[in-house]
Amino acid sequence: MILTLDSDLLTSGPGSVRYAREFSRKRRVESAESKMNRLYAVESTPTNTGAMADHRLRMRASDIDDFVHYLARELGLVVSDVIASLDPRPMMGWIRALARDLKQHAGLR
Repeated sequence: MILTLDSDLLTSGPGSVRYAREFSRKRRVESAESKMNRLYAVESTPTNTGAMADHRLRMRASDIDDFVHYLARELGLVVSDVIASLDPRPMMGWIRALARDLKQHAGLR
């Protein structure tokens, strides 16, 4: 389970070759027991990583902090009561599905 936040980790940055290689290795289903990874991308600008994502959410860069705040709450993490300016209602289905997926795959590599 991979979540990227306004990051093109598969094609830019110092670790991009390694990340792309590991990502593609876990996309191959080689046996009935193999599990394919899943990629969620939250981004403000279209990226190659977002294009590869199973689930992509487009939003303004200034709203990504609020998104993380709502996701943290959905994961049951204690977060400060910072007043978020973003209305979470339109994306709560997406956040709940992501949180459920992250919880089901906690600590797995």
